[in-house]
Amino acid sequence: TSPVDPCQGRVCVIAPADAPPGMTHGKMSRSRTRRRRCLETVARETDFLDQVRRAWTAGAEMAEAEDARNGNCSWEASDEMDAATTFPNSCTEDASPSASFMFGSVPSFGGGVAAPAAPSVPREILESVKACSCGRPPVVAGLRLQEFWDHLERFGKKENAGAILQRMLNFRSKYKWPLTITLADIGSTLMNGPFQYLPPTASDSRPFLVVTPRQMDMAKCPLEQHQKLLMLILEAAFRASAMYADGGAGLLAVVDLRGTSSSVARNMLASFSDLARSVAMCKGSLPTSISHLHIIEGDNPSSVHKAIVSLLLSNLNAKVQARVSFGNHQAVLEAVGAGMMPKSLGGRRDGDAEWRQWLQGWQAEEVALGLALTPSADRARLV
Repeated sequence: TSPVDPCQGRVCVIAPADAPPGMTHGKMSRSRTRRRRCLETVARETDFLDQVRRAWTAGAEMAEAEDARNGNCSWEASDEMDAATTFPNSCTEDASPSASFMFGSVPSFGGGVAAPAAPSVPREILESVKACSCGRPPVVAGLRLQEFWDHLERFGKKENAGAILQRMLNFRSKYKWPLTITLADIGSTLMNGPFQYLPPTASDSRPFLVVTPRQMDMAKCPLEQHQKLLMLILEAAFRASAMYADGGAGLLAVVDLRGTSSSVARNMLASFSDLARSVAMCKGSLPTSISHLHIIEGDNPSSVHKAIVSLLLSNLNAKVQARVSFGNHQAVLEAVGAGMMPKSLGGRRDGDAEWRQWLQGWQAEEVALGLALTPSADRARLV
């Protein structure tokens, strides 16, 4: 210990001679403790990611083997598909994903075969969609089947409409999701959650999506419910594109990763089935056009966050990956424009009001399509 002076009556601890100025034994000990804890955290995250990577590889191999046995369309298939196109014929609880409706004497509608010029929906496709409707009206992504089919045929470029629809039916059948996600399929706690959809405006034909992962609460709602809400929004963007003669400009999305805790990221990776569903959603589960995806990075993104983003982006095609950009909040705000961004991200749009107004409009549309009865008090509370 030092003399009473010059510590003004306090007892001081003299640091080693080679210590930085102002550094005492206590401070050095705390610094070493922080470094040790940091290294331990990195080691745990690295081990966790290695486990996820091994589980994902093993699970993907098992899924591909199962799809091969069942005759399902592979998500890794090229745009050129076999002439014999199959469609699932049921989505009941006891239905197998291998169930399919083989085309008979009429031409198939695979990716390599041109669709007929007839304006009506082919009978085989109509029957397949009805079989997958699970008692609901044959409404696909919020559009009556004829409207959905017309939109696919008008704007299908590399693939035939039948191949696109097949991939969508395979996804819905495999995960037992309805052909149109309704508000009844979404928990009310999600309405003010991590997703916010803003419809196109008079001055901009792009629908707008805001994703805020830090608001995800897995304790209240499982990840699948969040995925269904995202699909509901993607369906809305698809319908918005059908309103324009040229198909519109595509969905503009902003993902705000700031403040996202490691626990949220770990919960997203905890279940292989949830992770596989997330990846499948990125692989053509709905033909929604993406105009650009902006990712607002956090100050110190963890390796878990980077792993999730890398995993999901790796399953997008090269064309969409070229439309992904990373940056801080100010850079994204300047790129998108304050007139397009909601107030929650520094813009001028009243995102909460627009989101709630859209939900109310969609609730009424569900009734008109026969997907829901007259809104009850419980459904009214959703919006």
